[in-house]
This record gives sequence, structure tokens and C-alpha cells, in this order.
Amino acid sequence: MPKTISNLTGWLLLSLLVLVACNRQAAQQAAADRHWNTATALTEQAHQGFVPASDRKGTDEGLEFQSWRQAKLSEALAELEQVVASGSDAQSTEAHKLMAKLHTSAAGFMAQQASTESASLAADSTELVSFVRAADRAIARLRLFETAPISEISDLEDAIKEQADELKLLHPARDGFEAQRRTQQEKVDALKQQAHAHMAETRELQDQAFVADGPMKYELSDQAAEAKRLADQTHAQAAKHEVNRDGLDRALTVVRSRIVMINEYIVELNKSIKHAQEQQNQNQKSEAEAQQVLDEAVQGLTYKFERIKNEFVSEVDQKLDQAGQRIDQAIKSIEHAAKVAKRSGDRAQSRAVAEDQLSARLSKANIKTTHVLAMDSYKHLVEVPARISERLNLACKEVFASELAAIDEKRRALMREVMEVIQISQDLATNDPESLVLIESYSNRLNGEQAE
Repeated sequence: MPKTISNLTGWLLLSLLVLVACNRQAAQQAAADRHWNTATALTEQAHQGFVPASDRKGTDEGLEFQSWRQAKLSEALAELEQVVASGSDAQSTEAHKLMAKLHTSAAGFMAQQASTESASLAADSTELVSFVRAADRAIARLRLFETAPISEISDLEDAIKEQADELKLLHPARDGFEAQRRTQQEKVDALKQQAHAHMAETRELQDQAFVADGPMKYELSDQAAEAKRLADQTHAQAAKHEVNRDGLDRALTVVRSRIVMINEYIVELNKSIKHAQEQQNQNQKSEAEAQQVLDEAVQGLTYKFERIKNEFVSEVDQKLDQAGQRIDQAIKSIEHAAKVAKRSGDRAQSRAVAEDQLSARLSKANIKTTHVLAMDSYKHLVEVPARISERLNLACKEVFASELAAIDEKRRALMREVMEVIQISQDLATNDPESLVLIESYSNRLNGEQAE
């Protein structure tokens, strides 16, 4: 009898320990659920398209939406960290997947800021070129005292022909990019319309499932999940075309800026020709005056270039480096999700995570390509004053030569990263023809840049 009581006591203690463990696990999962719900709510707020009045209260009414949105997404990331720390394998996987998306969103935001600033610097380059042109004109005036103006006019005409030849190549390139961009935008608009329709169906089915009972509730929930899957799939397709469109936008920015710069340069060259012709008939300017203009132009050129260089480094190059770091965090998160999904034996989840792994790599390829194109745009900006400074033998020519060398070195490093991520993406996209086409477009663009 005592032995029976002892055994019974042991079973009771074991049952109590199991119950306590189950309660602790349930509490952890409940806490993870709360953090997950908070994170998804913050994410939904960030995607609603405007700053709520409650968040504008006590702040500047003009609170910039993207800054507010990124702040909300940062809060969501903090909540997701808690889900990873205390949630189940399924919760951890979903949290890592969402974290990857939020890191990708932040990287895209930084890349967009950098691209905008890069385009702005291309516009600022007009002032930079104006100093070079001023120096060019000053030297042309000085040469009037040494050689006949006709030789200078011939050089200027050759320069105009050189620029005109480049325009003949740039105009068809611009027209081709514009046509491709329109096609990509049409695809994005059509797919987003489909995605909105699927989301509307999802909400309707979710509402019906909420009030339904029994088997009908599960059936409606399954239908809502399927509609949501279709919406996500359509959104993903639209995103791929948006990547193409954004890449074309950046290419158009570079080409258009180059066309504007060349046209302005040609106008100035024509003015220089006219000026030289006038000088041929009335050589009234003194050499001292021309030298003063040249000195001031070189000083202004050096100062302006340093400002543009510093702005490029801080607002473009470093931001794109940061964007690259965030996309690497996204890849790290999705790799964690893959490990958890594999450990749990959830094949469906593993397949979904594999798609996210490919998407993250494609996003990295896009950001690194954006960085390469930004370096190319900056290089174009530097090349004009560098080439003219070298031709004119200006004192600042070494500054430009050194910067061009630094640009080439950074670009080579970026190209290695891009080609590496393209190779990884190709391996992941073996059974995804659409992604392979997108990957090939990155490779073709970069091969074209290398050829140039």
C-alpha cells in the first residue's frame, strides 16, 4: 500500500511539472502573439499612406510621411525581435520573414533617397561645369595673345562635333528606355489592380468567416487565405516589374542628365566660338584680366567640387552602403527563417521561405546595381571637368584624376558584389523563369556598363 501511494505521488508530481511547463510555454506563445499582433499593426499603419492626425499632434504639421513610416517599421522590428526570442518555431519563422521584408523596405527607402540625391547632384553639376567653362574661356582669351584665334575656333568646333556624336548615341538610348519604362508601368498598374481585387475578396471572406460557425468558418477562412495568397503573389509580380521600372528610371536620369549637360556645353562652346571671332577683330582684353578670371574659375571649381564630393559621399555613397547593410540583414533574417523551417520539418513553410530568399537576393542585386549606376552618374559628373582640366592643364586636374581613380576602385568592388549575388540568385531561381529573366536583365545592364 505505501508503495502504491508513493507511485501515485510521483505521477502527481510529474503531471504537475508537465502542467507548469505547458503553462509556461503557453504564456510564452501568448506573449509572442501579442508582440506579433503589435508588429503587424505597426506595419499596417506604416502602409496606410498618410500620417495619422494623432501622430501629427504636437509636431510639425508637415511631418514627412516616409520618415514617420520608417519609424513605425523600426518599432515593428523591435516587436518582432521579441517574437523570435519567445515564440514557437512557426512564430519565429514568420517573424524572421516579416523582419526580412521590413529590412528590405528600409533598404529600398535609403536607396531611393540616395537616387534622388544623385539626380539632384547631376543638376548641381551645371554650376560645376560653369566654372570649367569660365576657365576654358579665360584660357581661350589668354591664347589670343599667343596664337591666332582661328586655331582656337577649330578646337572648339572639334569639341562640338565630339559632343554631337555622343548625342546621336544618347537620344536612341533615351527613347528605348522610355518605351521600356512605359511597358513596365503598365504591367505594374494591371497587377496592382488585380492584387487590390484579391485583397478586397480576402477581407470579405474574413468578415464572413468571423461570424460563421462550424465547418463553414474553416472553409471561409481557407478561402480567405487562398485569396490572400493570390494577392501576395500578384503584389510580388508587380514588385518585380517595379524593380525593372525603377532601374529604367535611374538609367533615364543618367541619360537625360547627360543630354542636358552636353546641350548646355555645346551652347557654351558656340558662345566661345562667337567670342573668339569677336576677339579676332577686337583684341581689347588684357592678359592680366584673363588670368584673374582663370584663377577665380579654378578656385570656384575646386571649392564647388569639394562640396559636391562631400555631398555625394554622405548623401549617396554612404546611404547606399547603409542600404546594402540593411538588405544583408534581410538576407540574414530569411536565412534564420529557413533554418527554423527546416528544423521543424514544415515543407510548405520551407518552400515559402525559399521564395523569400530569392526575393531578398534580387533586392540586393537591385540595390547594388543602383549603387553602380550612382557611381557611374557621379563619374560622368566628374569626367567633364576632369577631361577639360586635363586638356587645359589646370592646377586642379590632379584632384579630379584622383577622384576618378577612387570611383573606379569602388565601382569594381560593387561589381564583384553584384555578380556574386546574381550568381546566387540564378542558383536559387532555377525553376523560376520570370526571376531568371529579371536576373539576366541585371547581368546585361552591368555587362553593358563594363563594356563602356
